[in-house]
Amino acid sequence: VVDALDGELVLDDGRRVSYDKLIIATGSRPLIPRSLQEALGLEGVFTVRDVEDGEAIRRRALSSSRAVVVGGGAIGLEVAVALRELGLRVTVYEMMEHVLPGMLDRDMAGLAERLLRSRGVEILVGEPAEEIMHRGGGLVVNGRREERDADLVVLALGVRPDTSLAETLGVSLGSTGGVRVDEHMETTLPGVYAAGDCAEVRDLVTGESTLAMLASPAFRQGRVAGINAAGGSASYRGTVRPWVVDLHAASVGGAGLSLEAARRKGIDAVAARVQAYDKPSYMPGARRISVKLVAERGTGRLLGLEVFGEGDVTGIVDVGAALLVMGASVQDALSIENAYMPSYSEVYTPLYVAADALSRRLEA
Repeated sequence: VVDALDGELVLDDGRRVSYDKLIIATGSRPLIPRSLQEALGLEGVFTVRDVEDGEAIRRRALSSSRAVVVGGGAIGLEVAVALRELGLRVTVYEMMEHVLPGMLDRDMAGLAERLLRSRGVEILVGEPAEEIMHRGGGLVVNGRREERDADLVVLALGVRPDTSLAETLGVSLGSTGGVRVDEHMETTLPGVYAAGDCAEVRDLVTGESTLAMLASPAFRQGRVAGINAAGGSASYRGTVRPWVVDLHAASVGGAGLSLEAARRKGIDAVAARVQAYDKPSYMPGARRISVKLVAERGTGRLLGLEVFGEGDVTGIVDVGAALLVMGASVQDALSIENAYMPSYSEVYTPLYVAADALSRRLEA
């Protein structure tokens, strides 16, 4: 689509397609700071948006020995782990003071950093990549203090909504830069809907506008937009942004607000972090899982959770996300009954242990 009119789209081959209802699902595009934009034209420098990007990175990796990933967010870490699995020496540059900033608190991020370093991934935190250049037949990444040579550089500095089509149509954008929609995912232009990374939605924990930028919220937004565009009636309440990152030897995830994020928003928040087994310690394969719960002091309302452990932590994240969607309290978390079978689970789950510790901290 190269142009959009009221009721008609213009394609790049000159064809025109008319519509009665339109759903904009243009997703996001990589966020590249001005200082690194020139590097995009260099051979061996990649961004990550689609399957084709992944295939191109893999082809380059198979003939490379050194890689640098710029950005220690979810995508950056998964790319770093994948490149390390292919046998490359990998360095991650992260400008903030710990990896997964805005998603994890420093203490929980430290668990992920220690794991990655133990697996041979070099993590440079508080170190923005300021310049990428060709030198001696390879690439050089210059940070504020550290310089690394590379055969392959992946820029994974986040994404921003791709709103170019929406702006062409004349729909309004929200405070986050995403397309403004109502609970039916309809934009400010009647009959035009938006869903996924390009859409601005409601954060159910804070009540503020946010960009979910995740597959699970995008899927549900798309379902609501599709139902309404087809003449039905459906609503999207908002998101708590549940996420999980696969680090191969372990996984890390969360939902809602970290303690750092809650305090930045001026919320009087308190947290408890525990380590517990996913099933009785006497059972073969029992693994320790770290869980951190965040709640509002005074009300006890749950604000977020963070999880780190070997194996699959999605079950804990999913239950925590469900509690956040319901606006549940710490006491509500303690009331959940879970299926117990020593082969699979504990009577007191890691989430329960965290809620119990947090309840005592709230009462102190």
